[in-house]
Amino acid sequence: MTFLCVLCGLCGLHFVKAFAQQPPPAFKSSVEVTSVDVTVVDTNGKPISNLAPADFVVRIDNNVRRVVTAEWVQLTSDNDRPAPVVAPPEGYSTNENSIGGRLIVMAIDQPNIRFGGAMAIAKAANAFVDRLQPADRIAIAGIGPGAPATPFTTDRARIKQTLSRMAGQKMVQRSLLNRNIGLSEALQVVDRSDSEMLKQIQQRECATENSPGAREACNTEVELQIHQITTDAKHEADQTIQALRDLFIGLRAIDAPKTLIFISEGFILSDLASTLVDLGSLAAAARTSLYALQLDQALFDVATATMPRNPFGDRRAATEGLDMLAGAARGTLFTVTGSGEALFSRIEAELSGYYQLGVESDPRDRDGKPHPIRVDVPRRGAVVRSRRQILNAPSDEVAARAARSPRRAMAAALGSPLLSSALPLRVASFSLQGPGTTHRRRWSRSATSSPTRPADRSRPKRSTRAYRR
Repeated sequence: MTFLCVLCGLCGLHFVKAFAQQPPPAFKSSVEVTSVDVTVVDTNGKPISNLAPADFVVRIDNNVRRVVTAEWVQLTSDNDRPAPVVAPPEGYSTNENSIGGRLIVMAIDQPNIRFGGAMAIAKAANAFVDRLQPADRIAIAGIGPGAPATPFTTDRARIKQTLSRMAGQKMVQRSLLNRNIGLSEALQVVDRSDSEMLKQIQQRECATENSPGAREACNTEVELQIHQITTDAKHEADQTIQALRDLFIGLRAIDAPKTLIFISEGFILSDLASTLVDLGSLAAAARTSLYALQLDQALFDVATATMPRNPFGDRRAATEGLDMLAGAARGTLFTVTGSGEALFSRIEAELSGYYQLGVESDPRDRDGKPHPIRVDVPRRGAVVRSRRQILNAPSDEVAARAARSPRRAMAAALGSPLLSSALPLRVASFSLQGPGTTHRRRWSRSATSSPTRPADRSRPKRSTRAYRR
């Protein structure tokens, strides 16, 4: 009996000790985040790259959100000596040495640039193109009838040649009535129905008319010219806005961050609020940031016979929409007062990197609607470039994109201007002449093992296909 009691006691002690040695249960949790890309620079345009998540204050729908991660993404290499490139075998082309690069679009707003206006910054623009990284790809989007354009390319000579053909299409003083009426005055009369301003303009422009008939005719001419000025300005603005819409829609198909450098003298936005929401949403969906360069109109007024009545008011009217558009598209507005070399250098510095923020999500973020966002960095001298709204795709759209077929994934990869190097490929083509007059072209494809998998020592797999030509 005593033996049984001792045995039971030892067994109970063993089970108590084993239970005490078991680790406590662990509970895993995850946080869904919304991706937000921002640029933070100092007063000289140099990026600030040592920020942590606690340095950012993010508000979405006017509510503070927790910043979970803040990753600095470097887009340029500080090493002046690139890594040596191994040449492929003779007759082959390969993507094994491909590296990522930036996508930059330069859009020239020709309907809102006077003839010869863009020539003032042509030298600085060419120098900017020459200083880009070898892997960077740049495209030209000419706005206006017959404007030249190029796809994304690394051919710098082709880009500079296309830029040289941008002369500007804005018509100056197309009216034959020859009255000195400013754009800001005309907009105030038409858009605000300001009858007092109309009377002031008529009294000023018709002061030399003595007879009642001549004065009445002059008043009619003034009113006609006011409507013509506003109609022309709105038509030129509509051309630009529609071109920007089409450009953002086209860029949305490329799943990569892009930068748009928009060069213009400015344009008016008649329906400012709705237009900004529309263009801002399209820019966010296309992952495109916009830098606007406004040319100085005073440098290009030699074709005008008279001094503008209110040049500062006219410039303010053309600048307002351009400034707000750049802010809505995670960019800013720069005023060109010379060659523009310093501004292109600043843009080049700001494009060297950005932050990818992971912000704690809310279920309402994926309702497919735009949400206002504000990003602040409470550090002295820090300037934040961020979008004014976010537009996340609905959850069902994200799931459909993730479940796309390999065929669609391959089509998207082939349609992207960036090289896909997840599977290293070498391709060679050669022509053969078969019996009779039939010609065949053969493609030889070689898929090599990835350098990140040294354990795979298998030989490259090759396949050959032929088609008749």
